[in-house]
Amino acid sequence: MKALIGRWMFPPGGPLALLILALILWKWKRRLSLFLAIVSAAALAFACLPLTAGALAATLENQYRELPLDRVPAAQAIVVPSGYLYPPSGARMNAHISAAFDRLQIGADLLRAGKAPLLVLTGRSDGGVCDGCEPEPYLARDIVEKCGISPGEILVEGRATTTYENAVFTKQLLSGRGINKILLVTSAMHMPRAAAAFRKAGFVVTAVPVDFQTGWGFKLADKLMPSAEALTTTDAALHEWIGLAAYRITGKI
Repeated sequence: MKALIGRWMFPPGGPLALLILALILWKWKRRLSLFLAIVSAAALAFACLPLTAGALAATLENQYRELPLDRVPAAQAIVVPSGYLYPPSGARMNAHISAAFDRLQIGADLLRAGKAPLLVLTGRSDGGVCDGCEPEPYLARDIVEKCGISPGEILVEGRATTTYENAVFTKQLLSGRGINKILLVTSAMHMPRAAAAFRKAGFVVTAVPVDFQTGWGFKLADKLMPSAEALTTTDAALHEWIGLAAYRITGKI
């Protein structure tokens, strides 16, 4: 239910909801209806601009700087939240990588570089809509094992369905091993909320942001051309800012 409400709050759901309301009110409240339609169109246009999307995303991504691999300090474990694979479904037999796959790639690179002795994969406990399919972190474990990482270097936490649960369940998994100093590898936009949640859970966190959406130096003319990609970035950034606010209000960070 929360996910459904969220889809109708963020673009394009929010502007579309305003437009539907405008159409419903047209017969009785034409001025209000026209106003809502204009606001809907303006909000959608604003959200589709790369200039808008980039500025909004940068407010999150610039909170943690990108670290070269050789400058990442050593820790006791590398933690990688899920969100980089599309699990099998009724229509697709195999898992497919998403744009955030460098979460897993950089996590594995850090392990190979000796930055920590353990790679922790934490994420959603569902396996898509495929009955009997393995959850995402287990699929990720299979991938990194095929790339040469030993099973003894990998731990899987497969219950978490939220960033808060990622932190809490990972703490439960690692507390018995005396591990509290971690390298947290996740998307740069997600990092402020994730790092805060893991610190709240009791970890000493070194943030290793990846999957950056900003900083590529596009020309101004390109930034003023609406695009579906920009709309996706705006949606993701708004999701993170609202998530941060909700976590602070509820005491999760």
